[in-house]
Amino acid sequence: MDHNDPLGLYGALGLTPSASRAKIEQAKRRSSLIARKKFGDNLVEGFQRVENACDILNDPVRRANYDRFACTPPENAGGPEAFYERDRAYATCGATRCSRCRKITPQPRQVEFSRVPSFPLESPPYTEGGLYCADCARSAALRNSIHSLIFGSWVPPVGGLLVSICVILANGFGQRRDRQAEDELSLRNAQAFLAAGDRSLACALAESAARSEDVDIARAAAAMLKSLREAAGNDQASPLENPWDASLLSKLPYVLMPLIALLFYAAPLYFLTKIFTYQPPLQFVEVNNVPVQACGYFLQNGEMLKPATVHTRRNNLVRFINQSDDHAIVKVRDVASNSVVVSFFVRGRNDAVLVVPEIKYRLQYSLGVDLNFSCKTLIQPVSWREFGVVDMTDDIHIYVTKEVSEYTSREAFPHVLPPGMQFDQESETISQAEFDRP
Repeated sequence: MDHNDPLGLYGALGLTPSASRAKIEQAKRRSSLIARKKFGDNLVEGFQRVENACDILNDPVRRANYDRFACTPPENAGGPEAFYERDRAYATCGATRCSRCRKITPQPRQVEFSRVPSFPLESPPYTEGGLYCADCARSAALRNSIHSLIFGSWVPPVGGLLVSICVILANGFGQRRDRQAEDELSLRNAQAFLAAGDRSLACALAESAARSEDVDIARAAAAMLKSLREAAGNDQASPLENPWDASLLSKLPYVLMPLIALLFYAAPLYFLTKIFTYQPPLQFVEVNNVPVQACGYFLQNGEMLKPATVHTRRNNLVRFINQSDDHAIVKVRDVASNSVVVSFFVRGRNDAVLVVPEIKYRLQYSLGVDLNFSCKTLIQPVSWREFGVVDMTDDIHIYVTKEVSEYTSREAFPHVLPPGMQFDQESETISQAEFDRP
């Protein structure tokens, strides 16, 4: 017989007296399997022993009573009958039991926890409460906080997020407590454990109740404590360990959950803001040994710089063939209003086709190497040219190339024309001011 397990309760579950509570919970879930494995010849008796061991060892108070019985010398322990008599007294002594796990709880607390149940519609937080042991209270706080994080944080508008964060922080750091009710429960449990014969636990609970701010509770607890000490003589009760003391690590989830809620709520807003307020990255080019901010966005060939502002029932095509190595900005300017109707970009050694309204207009273009930070104007353009009044009654082709350092068009390079096509107009040089007019 193991002196640390005189009645074989731990052995019935295949455990040792040092087994953790989690191991005992696991054994309770596997009780039928353990009974078949260890008591195959007598299943009825095996089930009874395993269930009895689970009931006693899974209750902290009754397990502590068994461990004290195991440590007591046999001549003073009184035998198995005495232990089971005290155990029955514990089981029926009227001590407070946890509202959730129904175990005897020497130091219960009446606490409340909240959660935000609504999704996708907003509704007030739901509150649950009761007399909890420390383990069940921690479990309830974590469960309600995770529920609020998952279902409450996304309730539109932002109110759902703020309420959920407040609920999570309250569950983790500020459970609502009724201290007078707790002191009253300590006194009642002290009386119950005294009736069950556990003077040490009764004395410790009476000491806790004697510090109550309620005068009646403190007076009754002090009287009970006095009688217990007189009966005990020189024996002093061991101080009662507070199971509600929580480490900083156990509070970490209640700090992380509000941060997670803020992150997942703010991330879509951040990316949407980035998308709608996108600014091209900064790039610089050297102009006369001075850095000048250039366009950081890669313009596609034929990309519109200004969409058409005039619409007619008929449209025509302008094909701009850029045979130079430089980029071109092409503008279609209305003759009547002298304003730019449409503008587009043509990369070097490329051509682009533009749909223009059928009106009288002047077609202007400028050539250069780089665009400035607005991505609509060339840095140090080398040429500004214009085709005079063009009556858009048919599609036209414009050929632009570079010879030495002079930009010309059409007449200088007839070999690039399609077969049979002749020039009907030459380009003219204009000023930068004329080209830059809106």
